[in-house]
Amino acid sequence: MKALMAGLLWLGASALAAENDSGVRGRITQAPTCAGAQPADAVCSRPLAQAQVELIKEDGSPVAATRSAADGSYVLQAPPGHYRVQVRGRARLQRCPVHQVEITAGAHAVADLECDSGMR
Repeated sequence: MKALMAGLLWLGASALAAENDSGVRGRITQAPTCAGAQPADAVCSRPLAQAQVELIKEDGSPVAATRSAADGSYVLQAPPGHYRVQVRGRARLQRCPVHQVEITAGAHAVADLECDSGMR
């Protein structure tokens, strides 16, 4: 009986851990980063480091926030639900899209964002 109870407790804890291990991850880049005409082989984007990334509920309330790493990557933990991911506080000419995500229990949705540098 003790073994059965321990097994049930373990299964319950595993399910709770899986649900709590959910969120969104991605990478933020900035483009274009080359001025003028861009050759076909030119890499005209770069990671956007230290960008403030926010996860917002449908009602507009914030859930989580972080800054992107040097390679533009970020991870935010959140419970299952529908959210939007947005970048805040960047230069006024830079435009970053808002990305809608659906987070499911035990998984991380992917939201890669490419911000417009305004360079032409």
